[in-house]
Amino acid sequence: MRWCLSLVLVLALNLPLWAEDERESVVRGIDDFPAEEVARIIQPDPDRRMPWVDGEVLTYALGWSWFDVGTTEMTITATEWEGQPAWKFTLKTQTNRFADNFYRVRNEVQTYANRAMTRTLYFENDQREGNRSRHYEVRFDREESTAEYINLADPDEKHDPVWIFPGSFDPFGITLFVRSLPLVEGGSYVIPTTNGREPFLTSIEVTGVDERRFRIGRQEAWVVEPEIEDLGGVFRRSRDGSIKIWFSRDRYRYPLRMESSVAVGRFWAELIQVERPNTGVIGEEEQPRLERSGPRRR
Repeated sequence: MRWCLSLVLVLALNLPLWAEDERESVVRGIDDFPAEEVARIIQPDPDRRMPWVDGEVLTYALGWSWFDVGTTEMTITATEWEGQPAWKFTLKTQTNRFADNFYRVRNEVQTYANRAMTRTLYFENDQREGNRSRHYEVRFDREESTAEYINLADPDEKHDPVWIFPGSFDPFGITLFVRSLPLVEGGSYVIPTTNGREPFLTSIEVTGVDERRFRIGRQEAWVVEPEIEDLGGVFRRSRDGSIKIWFSRDRYRYPLRMESSVAVGRFWAELIQVERPNTGVIGEEEQPRLERSGPRRR
């Protein structure tokens, strides 16, 4: 059950955090990465229009195989961070009564990103899982191109700042960054990422378009697959492990479903409610068919 609940959080896209439990801070520089991969780092348009609005709330059911085990609520707020306009993304996760009997989870993640969605400004993760807790933050220094991991639960634990690529995102913010992009079938994106202990280059592919019934209604969606070869934990022990994310194929690009298949089972997070200011609340099976961004697929 512990792997189940942790993996569901990965689906909310705490991807590189798998390495964190198994590795100490790693000092890496640009020369440690393949030149061809560095050359493919995406340079986003800072003037692109964001698909979300201030005050948007997305609610997800979390599950293992056929069982619902909890919920996650993602809130998006227009705010400021240290005097500059920013987006604040909050992710609150909790298990339901059934799962609480096995492994109780009450987690909260916060990310601040600049309004143009070109980099993370600040990241905080407060995890309370079973009898284990962890609370830390990652502070980003744009001028020095560094990130610093700070253990808020143990001030005596010290970590030196690590070098990161300019325009780096945290493991949660990368999901919103992908959502902000004008996705195209066959698109391939390399995104600089860090968990505060090590820099990563996360490769993401748009592998196709899928029309299917989701819990919020029948939708057409982009299918996005991140590479997981650098992830630790259960992925390292699963040769055929995979992660898929379905983003609605419309102007909103909602993350409709996130799913992972590994040796110990199938884990998922699926959108069940959308709340947008001036639109109201849309729940399961109430979502109208979203407008198409291209011709009907046959």
